[in-house]
This record gives sequence, structure tokens and C-alpha cells, in this order.
Amino acid sequence: MKLKQNKNYSLMNDIYFSAALNDNINVTTDIIKTVLSIDDISITKVTTQKRISQINSKSLVLDLYAKDINNNVYNIEIQRVKQKDLFKRTRYHQDLIDVYNLKRGFKSDNLPTTYIIFFCLFDIFEKDKPLYKVEKYISYDGGKIPFNDNTNLIFINCKYKDEKTNLGKLIHDMTCTRDKVRWYNSIKEIKEGEMKMGYYAEKIRKQGYKEGKESAQTTFILNSLNAGVDIETISKICNTSIKEVIEIKEKLK
Repeated sequence: MKLKQNKNYSLMNDIYFSAALNDNINVTTDIIKTVLSIDDISITKVTTQKRISQINSKSLVLDLYAKDINNNVYNIEIQRVKQKDLFKRTRYHQDLIDVYNLKRGFKSDNLPTTYIIFFCLFDIFEKDKPLYKVEKYISYDGGKIPFNDNTNLIFINCKYKDEKTNLGKLIHDMTCTRDKVRWYNSIKEIKEGEMKMGYYAEKIRKQGYKEGKESAQTTFILNSLNAGVDIETISKICNTSIKEVIEIKEKLK
């Protein structure tokens, strides 16, 4: 099923993000380079809606999973709503990514360097800063020393406005509709994302059921409404009545 094509989507729309960035090395590379302020990086693989499953544990679906030529791992997440369990969820992301990348018989030294990056539509720490990086330290009486386990957790404040910096330019181009992108050519050149949105919307909805979430459809409808998807399209994707979608929409008010 295809959604109506238009330019009213931004990369902060979960479904559009998944559709537009799957296998899109150029946009993914630009995002990572800008966030990390690193020029020398070569991304080799990009997958959106990456499922990581383990026996006897809850599955995890990553918005975007990427690797570079040095086997470093990147997980990019789109976070539209502030959630109380967000910090603990980042811990689960790190745990399952590590388990997924440590094959049987390998030593812990084989674990890759990981970067988990959350793009948030809110200022998670309310300090009016564009980027917050979690750093680990060992504290002792009189001081502290860095604890480097090669894990990196970063939160991007997408409410931040300052297009004089590279990160500010990226935030602008990720939060605006596609017709208003002005800094990153790789984002301007996205053409296939909207055509694939129906496929990814259905994929995300089915994943919710596979995880055993009783409220998966309601959550999907709420997220789709927040993302700007029209009621008629949601109704068709979810195989439910327009009336039911409107009733759920009332919960947003």
C-alpha cells in the first residue's frame, strides 16, 4: 500500500525515516559525521527497522542500524515523545546490540565500538543545548577518571535552533518538511521514501503484534497521527474504521 505522495514529511516522522533511510548510506553518513564531528568515516551497511531477537527475552526493533568499515556500530533512533523509561530503554538497546555482535566463542574484546544516537523532538535535559553526551567515570575520594568501554550514548535536542553550526543545520533539515531542506543535499535528494511509506507502516504495525503488545495498533495509530499521517490512510493500513481512528485521535487532545 502506498501513501499519498507529498512533501509534508520530515525525517522525524518514524515511518518516513524508516522508508527513506533503509540502505541509504549517503544520508546516514552525513548524519553520523555531523553528530560525531568526524570526517573520516565510511559506512558500509544501513538497515532500518532492524529486529534483534534473543531466546527468553523481549525483542528489540531499532529505527536504524549501521556499520562502518572498521566494524563500528551505529543505532539511530527517532524519539517523538518524552517517555519515563527512556533511559532504561537505552540500556536495553546497548545490551542487545552487544549480545547480537558477540558471536559464540568470541571474547569480550571483540565487542565493537557502539554509538547510540537519539534524535528527540524535545529538550530532554532542558538546558537549551543541541547535544548531550553520556560519559562514564570512576569516582574515588578526591577525583574521578574516565571509564571507557567504547559505548557512546548521545541525545540530540531537535528543538534547538541555530543554523550557524553544522549540527544546527542538520537539525533544521531533519525536522523540516522535504521541500524546505536547504543544507544537506543528501536529504534533498531523497525521492523514494514517500513511495515506500505504506510498506514500512505495515511492517511496523506487524512488528508490534509479534512482540505481543496488546495495544500495538492503538500505539501505531497515535504515532501515525503524531507523525502527520491522514486518518483515511491510517484506517486503510490498520484495516479499521475511520470512526475508531477518530476516537483514538481524541486521546491526543
